[in-house]
Amino acid sequence: MRWRLATTCLLCAWMAATALLSTAPARRAIPLVRWQLPVPGWGEPAVDDSAAYFLTRTHEVLSVDASTGSIRWRSTTGGGGEVPTGTQVRLASARVLVGDGGIVAFDRASGRRLWRFDAPDGDDAGVFLGAADADLVVAGSPMGRLYAIDAATGAVRWTRGIATGERRAVFAPVHVGRLIVASFTTFDGPLSGGMVAFDRAGGRQWTYRFNGGAGAAGPPVVAGDAVVVARTDGRIEAVRPASGRRVWVIGPEAPSPRGAAGRDIRALASHANQLVVTSLKGPVRGYDVRSRRQQWAFGDGPADAVALRIRVCGDQLYLPYSDGSIVVLDLHTGQERWRTQDDGQFDWPPAASATSIYVSAGEALWAFDSHPLEAAPGLEHRDDDH
Repeated sequence: MRWRLATTCLLCAWMAATALLSTAPARRAIPLVRWQLPVPGWGEPAVDDSAAYFLTRTHEVLSVDASTGSIRWRSTTGGGGEVPTGTQVRLASARVLVGDGGIVAFDRASGRRLWRFDAPDGDDAGVFLGAADADLVVAGSPMGRLYAIDAATGAVRWTRGIATGERRAVFAPVHVGRLIVASFTTFDGPLSGGMVAFDRAGGRQWTYRFNGGAGAAGPPVVAGDAVVVARTDGRIEAVRPASGRRVWVIGPEAPSPRGAAGRDIRALASHANQLVVTSLKGPVRGYDVRSRRQQWAFGDGPADAVALRIRVCGDQLYLPYSDGSIVVLDLHTGQERWRTQDDGQFDWPPAASATSIYVSAGEALWAFDSHPLEAAPGLEHRDDDH
């Protein structure tokens, strides 16, 4: 159990090893608060046209009116422990899915629990809840397995063992066309890992293994015509989804005096042909995946803080920093649009609609207008070369 919980925090394991130093400008744009709900939040919410869906620290799922912040329904996950083991809320057709010990599905309109999937042998598929649609829910696990679960019934369709050893993890899988692609790490001895692809019936299509003693640092993302994953040594590798053959590599950040030697955690986000990469040792960087050329770099985050999870929605990039703030950038230019003030502890990426963002904090659930309350004058922008 102690190891299982540790793997859920892999992206935080080396967080204290380094920091990004910056000088804050005198004045910044700030968001307009639409509503605040005094419920202790946990993880990354989801949103549709009318409601936001939150996981709470007390093992509940809430459907909240997106406009007013009023609770439409609340249901328990059935999970145990001080906090949920999973961190994701997924929407799939008429269902709301969360991970907490297992994977739990709720009716999106009423909150009625539809089913709960608990993996065998004490495994916890909810930790790495992955992609979901009307037919199939996929998940990794801290025991190195990949699960495919019937979205209507919660029955397991197939299970595949991916990573071997006593300490291993398969991260949240993604859908790539008709394929399911997952990244994995084995922690025993020298680190090792890679990516693997299956069809929806469970047939293995390819396996791509890293060289050089590194594992996957998190789940893969789809960027342009490639599947991209960050390695624990800071390299970013991309493979063709049809073949599993490597097509390009982005090198690690330059060594930092305060950095952990040979280790880096680089969170990824993508939209169309754009890839965004963070680092413990350098700025946030935006790349065009067709040319692999850097488009911009942002190094003006909060002092002594790093971004470990990032998300893209529309033309905005959301960066939750380790000091509890969220910085929002223009996806195309890397220019800062706004950032939250010091009245919330936002550890997770938000869910975003066209007009608002919804985010969990330790003491409350928040909704912000996606546009700043005031324009910030002339923020300095640096476009550092790698």
